[in-house]
Amino acid sequence: MSHATTAATAHPEEPTTMTHQPHTPHALAAMLRAGMPGYACERAATDLLLTDGHWLGHPEWVARCVRITPDTHEPSARIDWAETRRALEHAPHLRPDVDTADAAQAARWRAAEHVLMLAASLAAGYPVDMGQAMAGQEPAVAAAAARAVIAAAGAGFAAHVIEVDTSDTHPNDA
Repeated sequence: MSHATTAATAHPEEPTTMTHQPHTPHALAAMLRAGMPGYACERAATDLLLTDGHWLGHPEWVARCVRITPDTHEPSARIDWAETRRALEHAPHLRPDVDTADAAQAARWRAAEHVLMLAASLAAGYPVDMGQAMAGQEPAVAAAAARAVIAAAGAGFAAHVIEVDTSDTHPNDA
């Protein structure tokens, strides 16, 4: 058993749970990429969290919700989406004290929490209010969320460009 994980002694082949964050967010991202499942929805959700990046640097969430499978050559990791949902519902310690946080810090936290809610919805079907989840997101995060929804539909992970026609003419007006 390594200092970074707590293994289930009855099942040493099962993924381990991190007890603290010994890895940088960059190293954790590499492990999550290595462990990405083939299921399009879960891949899209994981990719959304990797793109956003907030949660990779959140030690409490990593310790509770990331499962690492050690490997001598390339360790991999997966997100436990059921535990992620429980953490969102029953773990106020994941949230900063909004009463003492400044408005900008509280808004950043809410945006990050909404990204996590959206990812859990994509991966495991947990209900989420899309309007609430997207309200106030930075454009890059909103675009990442849109790409994740497209990818979850089975469109793959190729870079998608969504063009918006801002002209005043409608194609049927011609």
